[in-house]
Amino acid sequence: MTVDEKSASLRRTIIGTLAIMVAIMICTVTLVTAVDTACYNDINHWMPLYPDSEVVEVKYDFFRPRGMGNTLMIFYTPDDETTVRRWYINYRRSITQNQQYADNSNYRASGLASTAYRIAPAENNQRGSLIYHVSDCANQ
Repeated sequence: MTVDEKSASLRRTIIGTLAIMVAIMICTVTLVTAVDTACYNDINHWMPLYPDSEVVEVKYDFFRPRGMGNTLMIFYTPDDETTVRRWYINYRRSITQNQQYADNSNYRASGLASTAYRIAPAENNQRGSLIYHVSDCANQ
C-alpha cells in the first residue's frame, strides 16, 4: 500500500466515523423531540389548564414545562374549590366517555405521562383556589 492509498484510507475512515457520529446525534435529537412532544400532548390532554387561571409558580427539570421530565405548576383562580373540582371531574368524564372506568373520577387513565392535580384554598385570606398540577413523563 502506498502512502497515498494509506492517506485516502485514513480519510475515508475519519469521514465515515464523523458521518456515523452525526447520524447518531440526529437520531437522538429526533427521538428526544418526538418523546417530548408526545409527553406535552399527553399531559395537556389528561390535565388541561383551568380556564382563566393565572400561573403562580412553575418548576420543571427538562426542556419545558409539561413535557419530558417532572413539572410542578401552581395556578390561582378566583373560583372556589368546588367549582374547580367539578370542572376537572366533568372534563375527565367527557374524555373517558364510553370507556371502562368512565364514571370513576379517581381513575388515572393516561398515556405516556403520569398526571395529578390538587386543589387547595388560596393563601393569605385571598378568595379563590390554588390548583397544583404535577406531571411526570419519560423519566425512567
